Amino acid sequence: MAATAFPYWLWIKGLSRVPVSVAGTMALAEPVTATLLGVLLLGESLTVVAAAGVCLVVLGLLAMGRVSG
Repeated sequence: MAATAFPYWLWIKGLSRVPVSVAGTMALAEPVTATLLGVLLLGESLTVVAAAGVCLVVLGLLAMGRVSG
């Protein structure tokens, strides 16, 4: 249980210390990070649909950065 609770505690503490715009962007990037870590560290296969989803999320994050920056 501690292996799950401690990272979530760190995540919540980190989110409480950053602006809302940064926290929102980080929350949207979380599935991409999880997907890439699964592929790189656990040897999971990256399907075409998952790769397209990662690309769409990254493009969306980049577009958000251009609009707000």
